[in-house]
Amino acid sequence: MKTNYVASSGQHFFKNVDSTIIAVGKFPQTKAPSYLKSYTDYENAYAFYKWDTDFFSNEQDFQISEIRMDEINCYILFNMNNEKFNSTFIFGLKNGFIYNLSVQTGNWPVEKKHSFLINLFKDN
Repeated sequence: MKTNYVASSGQHFFKNVDSTIIAVGKFPQTKAPSYLKSYTDYENAYAFYKWDTDFFSNEQDFQISEIRMDEINCYILFNMNNEKFNSTFIFGLKNGFIYNLSVQTGNWPVEKKHSFLINLFKDN
């Protein structure tokens, strides 16, 4: 079930019956505040990741843990958490679009979260 939309991030939030929250955001790479025309797709994906995570770690006191950085498939898989929030994200870029996908749940094993996000990114 869709729960809300956050215009500033372009994310749509969905919640299922076990309270798992999935967030999906997609927008043209040229709209990213970190976008540089001279960058490769991976460099732009990474620049967006750094821009976003720097804000959350410096301004919101989140801890950021990189899980996987894949230059070939052009994504960064990471975890972001603080005292009240723990979510796994994938930021990636393909076909001129930046993807901002996340899953927040205590009901899935870690590997399921990782594989779910990677497959969601690759399949869309």
